[in-house]
Amino acid sequence: MITSRARARDRRSFRLECLEDRHLLSVSAARHPAIVIPLQPTLAPTQTVIPLIHGKLQGTQASNGELYGTPIGYLSFSGNGSAKPVGLVYFGTKLVRTPNVTVGKATPTFSVSNGTAVLTMYKGDQISIAYTGSGQAPKRKAGTVQLVGTVTGGTGRFNGVSGTFFATGTIKGNGHLALSFTTALIYHTLTPA
Repeated sequence: MITSRARARDRRSFRLECLEDRHLLSVSAARHPAIVIPLQPTLAPTQTVIPLIHGKLQGTQASNGELYGTPIGYLSFSGNGSAKPVGLVYFGTKLVRTPNVTVGKATPTFSVSNGTAVLTMYKGDQISIAYTGSGQAPKRKAGTVQLVGTVTGGTGRFNGVSGTFFATGTIKGNGHLALSFTTALIYHTLTPA
């Protein structure tokens, strides 16, 4: 026979059991291994946008472009310029230029694909870029070009960056290239969550 005293004890233990199952913070993790108390703050990736880099570049068509030569079917350019806030910039680029079909007296146009570039700052830090674009190639004038791309990485102070790249400019028949460009860099860092 169950006495009233035994029932009261069962009720108390039942109530205590329910409270323990709610994982109260006052209960030690040693008694309940399901409770995990972090000892260090968790780090989550964040993005820090760096002010835009604006610049102007001038160069000429190169026979042995970018860094390791020019593959068959590619055009290559190299040169230098200046950019704010980084100062003197050297560049090397290679791209595929494909003429588009034009009818009649329409201005000939072209597409730019497989473009890659390396911007090197005067201290040796580099930004790598991949881009595509389009342009116009009038018969007796300098051609115009518009480029859009992404920053794919970097070295030195640009290590681990990503971002965007935009450029507009001219390409003359003698192989002279002049570009105005903008990059927006994003540094990926870890911060406490």
